[in-house]
Amino acid sequence: MSWKVVGTWDILAPLTSPQKGYVSCFAPVGLAAFLLVAAPDQGVTANFSLYFAHLQFLFPLLPLLGVTNGQLHNDGAKTSQQRCSLAMGVLTLYTSCSLVALGVSKTLQLDDFRRLRREASALLGERPSFLRSLEGPRRLWGHGMEGVGLGRPEIIVDIDFQGATHPQPISIRLYFSEGKINARWLLPSSPRGEDKLKSFMESLLRGSPLSHVVPALWEQVISPEAPWGATRSTSYRARTLHRELYGSWLSFLDPNLLLLLKRLQQGSTGTHTACGRCVGKKGPSFPGWRQLFLKLGFEEISRGVYAFQAMTPRFCSLFLQELSWFEHAGLRRSRPNSMNKYGTVLDEMDLSPMIAHFQQQVLQPLSRLLFPGIGDELDGHHAFVVRYRVEGAGDMDLAPHRDDSEVTFNLALGRRWAGCELTFCGLMQDQDVYHHRLSHKFPGEGWAVLHLGRQVHGTEKIRWGERANLVIWSRSWAWRAAGRIHV
Repeated sequence: MSWKVVGTWDILAPLTSPQKGYVSCFAPVGLAAFLLVAAPDQGVTANFSLYFAHLQFLFPLLPLLGVTNGQLHNDGAKTSQQRCSLAMGVLTLYTSCSLVALGVSKTLQLDDFRRLRREASALLGERPSFLRSLEGPRRLWGHGMEGVGLGRPEIIVDIDFQGATHPQPISIRLYFSEGKINARWLLPSSPRGEDKLKSFMESLLRGSPLSHVVPALWEQVISPEAPWGATRSTSYRARTLHRELYGSWLSFLDPNLLLLLKRLQQGSTGTHTACGRCVGKKGPSFPGWRQLFLKLGFEEISRGVYAFQAMTPRFCSLFLQELSWFEHAGLRRSRPNSMNKYGTVLDEMDLSPMIAHFQQQVLQPLSRLLFPGIGDELDGHHAFVVRYRVEGAGDMDLAPHRDDSEVTFNLALGRRWAGCELTFCGLMQDQDVYHHRLSHKFPGEGWAVLHLGRQVHGTEKIRWGERANLVIWSRSWAWRAAGRIHV
């Protein structure tokens, strides 16, 4: 009688057994089929890891194989052969069931996609007066957010509403997953608007068609709500100083950043006309992107922290003037976040539509390139300006912390100062999370840093002058819904 420690490879040992028989022949074929069919876009390596992760469901059967307390009991050649045959049978049955389940799941997903395409085309053909645009359906970009749990988002439809009572477009993103529909405002909404949207989506029947969902959204959720900016006693939009800040910010982009974004757009793949499986399959990059990235002045100043010239000095100057104009308007102002005491929330300046457009046109492609997975689908934001001053209304410094975001964009707007460098440590959940790695000084106005929200960072004490920064916290409901949120 002998004993040995048993592991996953001991359970899979029959796969390499020289014994004859249809079971031993089918098992390797079944494993190979699983690796290719499970998710062909992810590649064999990722599916191999997924396959081993699913083997945990076989552990309750170990006593049948003579395994107790992590030990394999060997009591004779004949019995060992029987146990090997039983192991092969169990593994073969599991692989067969997995293939059937995956095939059924993918067939249903394909049917859902085609059904949504038909419904979207029919809805656009009706041309309802409240519908400004409808984009999709499409699958989530990339595949980093696909989890093993149920309820993960799989298909996306973006809808822009606009009507007589809402002259500014209102954007909502619909997420379809296994017959269930979720929705998110693509612009910050009031708590009342968030609650109404959540209640409405919970009342929908599973599998409701777009022809029912979209008109009902307009009639029951959006139309009764006050337009953007009207929830405050007095809207700032009517008294702005620089109207050009209330349009697209793309004209203010640094030429090098604009060139990179154009190349990224050329290198990205589109949606397959039949099923949309090709979205993000090759990623948003292009051959030689890293060389161009460095040539254009982009720099990875620390692991996962990127510095570059983002906006023109003119944008920074206009923005600071607009900020001062707003501060003297006498409207309500909130703290930008729980740590900074001094600053301005840009939603109170009615800049949310511009921030959302900037996020989708600039921050989204950069995040897909630099932070694949977590940065694939940005669908929400919190934007604000922070102010550091030696004297007067301003913070002196900021303790190390993480952001409530998936990706953070931090832009230096200008003014003159000394000190106040950004300090970067490690990532949350890493062993060196509070180990200082780098102190970064902004080269000048218009320069920005882009990093993960869970990147621990802070601000050193300002020695003289004033520094104002525009910060955009980009969030991803799809990433968090997949159970991949970092805390």
